[in-house]
Amino acid sequence: MANLIAFLTRVIAVVLVPSLVIFLSALPVTAQGSKSNYTFLIAAGFLCEPADYSTCPAAAKSANDDSYEMSGAGTFDAQDKSVKAAGTYSHKSPNGNVLETGVWTASELVSFDSYGIAPGAIKRQGMALGPAPFGPKRMPMPAGPMPTGGLAIFRIRLLPMLGASTTAVL
Repeated sequence: MANLIAFLTRVIAVVLVPSLVIFLSALPVTAQGSKSNYTFLIAAGFLCEPADYSTCPAAAKSANDDSYEMSGAGTFDAQDKSVKAAGTYSHKSPNGNVLETGVWTASELVSFDSYGIAPGAIKRQGMALGPAPFGPKRMPMPAGPMPTGGLAIFRIRLLPMLGASTTAVL
């Protein structure tokens, strides 16, 4: 049984997550055009270095010391509170045994608190965006989306490989 769970976890990680990232990155670029539309990653894509396992997948601990490792991606509209997102998860016991593995889908944006645009996060022509280091010279602003930060809370559905689905908050 442990070999089956390990195999299914690998299949999800190797097939589903890259497919999800490709699908979501193929969404129209105009999705970032409105101030209320956002694209996000959870321990996926460029956030994860190939040999660095410290940040990917993202992990959270429950009150009973179980852990949930999650990754995924999606888009949401803060104005109409809609969300299109999915990813994978593993539920582990305190000693590291995998209790459950599966996929999650987001069904509702509960709330979003924007932290604003991240100045200097994107480099353009070798220089960071923002005020020039010497004098009042202004940097050109890109026409595309700007990286922003914030706290988004989603209602999600956990769909395990075996067993009944459950609702959670991410």
